[in-house]
Amino acid sequence: MLVKGINQPVRRLLWVVIITVLIGLAACATPAPVPPPMPAPVPGRNLTIELVAQNLSFNMSTITVPESAGVKINFKNRDAFVAHNMAVYRNLAGGQTEPIFVGRTIVGPGAIVYEFTSPAASGSYFFECDVHPQYMNGTFVVTIP
Repeated sequence: MLVKGINQPVRRLLWVVIITVLIGLAACATPAPVPPPMPAPVPGRNLTIELVAQNLSFNMSTITVPESAGVKINFKNRDAFVAHNMAVYRNLAGGQTEPIFVGRTIVGPGAIVYEFTSPAASGSYFFECDVHPQYMNGTFVVTIP
């Protein structure tokens, strides 16, 4: 066996590292849904949001933007060696979803800037981390300006 001459604590650490790397590679290899092309934002409707992923949660549970706004999200992933992203979806009939925007996944610690145009229709959408959607999610509200 490859690790036969290594003492027990080092062998355990080696297996933890190998498993962690494989999980990280599997998370990065999952293809993200492709969102539809974004319309151009309405001039004068631009905003910047600071969104932080830390301890497997976001720093906010609701994001509110006007219709057809240029949205810039300064996304910070503060979870070391953990992959996160931010994506916005619309709920469809039958439990299906449609992507509005899907941000690139980054491994923390790290930062990225996401830019997209908010939907032209007011209403309630949702955002999530595609890697951890069951507990990293929130409401994305689009309002009439």
